[in-house]
Amino acid sequence: MSSHSDGYTDFIRKMAAKDKRVVMAGFVRGPELDELFSNAFLYLLPSEIEGMPISLLEAMSCGCPCLVSDIPENTEVLGPFGYTFRKGDPEDLRQKICSILKEGPSADKADQARKYVLKHYDWDLVARETALSAYRNVKAEGKDTG
Repeated sequence: MSSHSDGYTDFIRKMAAKDKRVVMAGFVRGPELDELFSNAFLYLLPSEIEGMPISLLEAMSCGCPCLVSDIPENTEVLGPFGYTFRKGDPEDLRQKICSILKEGPSADKADQARKYVLKHYDWDLVARETALSAYRNVKAEGKDTG
């Protein structure tokens, strides 16, 4: 279920039911999610509150063009590799979507985003760096008390 937006979700489902082009996929993961991201025209993340947006990282890693609200948690991950709109501003969101639909999303930005995420958010690399950092901290603490 959604957080404090069940009424809105119901409204969207009713609208989507009228248009056969709209697919309400529900919760999806694994290869099916990768397939959706790699074939999507645009990924939209309109968050007003967010932690580390893992779904944004997933979309970027699949080369999916991304449009996100301009909260720091989104913009720090997205960097220069996508599009932003003003948080809580439906008119700015509408204008950005219309512009992207008219001009088409930048395939170059999406490809750069994919390469950036794969290089900087590699979980094996993050785990190794975290373990190394923890080791150095323990070693440093041992010298200080030694």
